[in-house]
Amino acid sequence: MLDVQRLIGHVFPSRRVAGHELLAGGLINTTLKVHFDGHIEPVVLRVYRDGPAACNKEVALHDLIHQQVPVARIIYAHAEENDDLPSFTVLEYVAGITFQQLKRTNDLEAIRQAAASAGETLARIGSFEFPAPGDLLVNQGQLVVGEKFIDGPDPIPRLLDRFLASTILQQRVGADLIERLHDFMWSYAPVLPDLENDRSLVHNDYGNRN
Repeated sequence: MLDVQRLIGHVFPSRRVAGHELLAGGLINTTLKVHFDGHIEPVVLRVYRDGPAACNKEVALHDLIHQQVPVARIIYAHAEENDDLPSFTVLEYVAGITFQQLKRTNDLEAIRQAAASAGETLARIGSFEFPAPGDLLVNQGQLVVGEKFIDGPDPIPRLLDRFLASTILQQRVGADLIERLHDFMWSYAPVLPDLENDRSLVHNDYGNRN
């Protein structure tokens, strides 16, 4: 079981945790809203399932974009491997709702403003470019580009085929849907964009629930 008081105490020794709640959203890391005794603003505690590599990458990405993209401030990051603490960060808590929740209000003016802001933010994310396309890694605190996800022509359908080859996915959706998805994607291969040389920063989960 996660010892929230111990992790928070590593950052704020004099604060006592009054309670915490699991935040909806990400399914990989554990993200909690932490409340304190007294009139102290809550914070967000994020514990990384994939350890120091994931923590260091998030910090490096934050350092790269935070002056141009609205992101929660990282108060503290702990990615050491030589102690018995997990890799975690403490971030400021920013109150808000998802775009999915906003749409349910039917407030058309608020939805319009949020949609424009979301588009502007996505454009800012895409404005960051790298020397080459590939997986982002961290070396000595700096972002570097690793190997390409897919090398060669037709990267989108070939990448989908790699996902479809997952044993777990095949068990969940069945052979018929796997085949239909494969055929559907490849039927559009001639008109899909050629992303082989694209090298901009991409948000892999930029949806209305995130």
